[in-house]
Amino acid sequence: MYGGQAENGTFINEMLVLHLDLQEWVKLTVKNGMNPFIQGACCNVSNTGKVAERKSDSVQEGIYFFGGKNEKGQLNNRLRLFKPNTIDAKVVHGEFTPIKINGTPPTPRYGHTMAFLPNNLSLIIVGGRNDETFKDTGSPFLNDMHLFLLDQKYWINVKYNTYSMRLDFVGNHSMSIVTDEDDYEKLVIFGGISNKLEELDNGCTGDMQSFLSN
Repeated sequence: MYGGQAENGTFINEMLVLHLDLQEWVKLTVKNGMNPFIQGACCNVSNTGKVAERKSDSVQEGIYFFGGKNEKGQLNNRLRLFKPNTIDAKVVHGEFTPIKINGTPPTPRYGHTMAFLPNNLSLIIVGGRNDETFKDTGSPFLNDMHLFLLDQKYWINVKYNTYSMRLDFVGNHSMSIVTDEDDYEKLVIFGGISNKLEELDNGCTGDMQSFLSN
């Protein structure tokens, strides 16, 4: 667990790990840390199961962080990688390591979701909020999807096929990946705050959407 905001409004710049076997929280010593933020997204990339048989040596394992808002209200679109170090199967410290990145990164945002797609060896970024987009789209919320190809270190903007429905302008939603880690992979997106072009009341939505990746 990293970042967040305390009850008094201050931003938190610490990383905690919960050892599930001991039910014990431990504060980690972090090298090359990053500034505190809120409403960013993170996901784990690990070398397990069928993924291990297909994964390129160039894929870096660890916890990836993307986006969020800092204390000054500024948004970022930087992708960061945290590599934990373990002793006796316990995480005791770790460090943020640089990533060589190619392609055009997503628009800076917060309130988005991010997940690891094992079949595609990529990260996916979905939706979120950036108020600067309002003048172009009529909504502060985003309806885009972006992939980061972990083996090629390359950002690409996801394109829809001709007859596909489009993602709603949405943020603060939930997302889950359904996969057999072989040849089937699907995103399921639920809820969040949706702000369509004609709706400016930040209404919550109960919509569920799915996206089949190829």
